[in-house]
Amino acid sequence: MKASAETQRAIEAFFASYSAAYWRNDLDSIVVCFVYPCHFVSDGDPVSLIPIASEQDCRRAVERVLGWHRDIGAVSSKATELIVTELSPRVASVSLKSDFFDDVRRRLYDFQGIYTLVRTLHVWKIAAISHNQIPRLVSCVSQTKVP
Repeated sequence: MKASAETQRAIEAFFASYSAAYWRNDLDSIVVCFVYPCHFVSDGDPVSLIPIASEQDCRRAVERVLGWHRDIGAVSSKATELIVTELSPRVASVSLKSDFFDDVRRRLYDFQGIYTLVRTLHVWKIAAISHNQIPRLVSCVSQTKVP
């Protein structure tokens, strides 16, 4: 079901805050955006199914991705699509498409993810992410390391 205006606004605000924390490299603010345990499903060969049991596990996974973004000079992203489906007052599915850019606004790669969000104590948090990011990001890292 299409999200209510209130849920849509709350989830858009959640993603704006999550993205801002990401680009500040603020691990503490990023890891509180998740509930634990949570799950990451990453496109690759083979597909990776990654259970994230704790904040510490999430911190390690996010640190790796932040490091790769530093390696390729990524400094920002722009959402090109954010579709919220409200499954209940406590559960939503979000389809997000974004482009990632370097400091001269050159597009580095595109991202598509499906997020399952849950509302706990009136705060939305990520319970699961299925995404295509890692192969695209690793490809960019490999290209930057070519002499």
